[in-house]
Amino acid sequence: MLALTYILLRSVRTGSPGRSTLWALPALWAAPILAVFALGHSYHSQYYTQWVPPLALIAGATGANRLWQRAGRRAQIPRWIAAGVLAVLALPVAVSQWRVAAASTPDPTYQTTGIELSSGMKPGEQAMAFDPGYTFAAARPPARIPVPGDFGNYIVDTAGFSVYTATDLDRRSWGDLLGAVFKGPRNRDEEEILHQPNAQAALLAGAVNANQVVLDQKIALPKLTAQSVRMLEARAVARQDSPFAEVLRLNTPSPSSMNPFSLMLVASTVAPLRDELAPLAGPGAVTVSRTETMQVGLYWQPQNYIPADLRVVVRLVGEGGENARQVDTAPAEGTEHTSTWRPGFAYPDIRNIPLAGLAPGKYRIVTRVYDPANTTAASREVELEQAIIIK
Repeated sequence: MLALTYILLRSVRTGSPGRSTLWALPALWAAPILAVFALGHSYHSQYYTQWVPPLALIAGATGANRLWQRAGRRAQIPRWIAAGVLAVLALPVAVSQWRVAAASTPDPTYQTTGIELSSGMKPGEQAMAFDPGYTFAAARPPARIPVPGDFGNYIVDTAGFSVYTATDLDRRSWGDLLGAVFKGPRNRDEEEILHQPNAQAALLAGAVNANQVVLDQKIALPKLTAQSVRMLEARAVARQDSPFAEVLRLNTPSPSSMNPFSLMLVASTVAPLRDELAPLAGPGAVTVSRTETMQVGLYWQPQNYIPADLRVVVRLVGEGGENARQVDTAPAEGTEHTSTWRPGFAYPDIRNIPLAGLAPGKYRIVTRVYDPANTTAASREVELEQAIIIK
């Protein structure tokens, strides 16, 4: 925009507005897309379509009579060379696009899964698909992040949305962002970014409240952590396999409010910490030995911004009501801070509790949150659906 403003102002001062400077419009139109390719590593085929209008205008301008009539024959030689180079470069693109347009092959992925989604959904239900093609094929709206007092944010492009939030693009200054363009690690692995807590919370935001979830092999599984996938699969009451994807029908969540804080416990899992981790996400009990370690997964969804850094208490309560074991840390065993959480996101809080020294019997699991800076600010205790039985 700065360059375009300068060129137009310069043309006005020279008294020839719009004549010698119109070339700048398509050139500057194409410039930011060129910058994305030069400075980044995004080569999805659909991004190239944004280049079509400016490049078409530039190519069309090479055929204008005025371009060839103004100069002599000798001055036209470089223009003929440039036009020839453009034609050679454009030929393989034109041929490949012609072949794509001429080929008609049935879609084995989106159509089948879309039919499954559409037929399995009731009015008012929502589906979470990490690839928007599935909800488009099902003619269903994508899942959204619930934000009280607002319509919420629809999750269309999960990859872009989660990268956006994981890197805090909306919370960084322009100077910081521009500096990151030239200094940032452009070769950073996308999965490394998407496995960060904020990115996982963004990916899970729509899934924890959805009635159906599509776990496809191309988008969902590479971007979700193993813990997130296990939680969704554990909540499934029915499964339907389709080409390259699995449709999960999830049980209806029953979130627990952690008043006085704007925080909801939307899901929980319990599992013995073994090689084959199989979490229990619904009501029931898990049998373990006293030599094992129990993994408790709590999934928190803020309803608003939380100004304080809360701590989470998880207790094992014996059959006589005694406090058998207690863990008191910030979320994710002290690595997460609730003051940085975003409303509507679903944050995993995974913690491991050793069972050594506990007597055999059945133990209930209860949790609460509190503000360490204000000892009077604490939530009620919530009992999880799951229990453990120690042999």
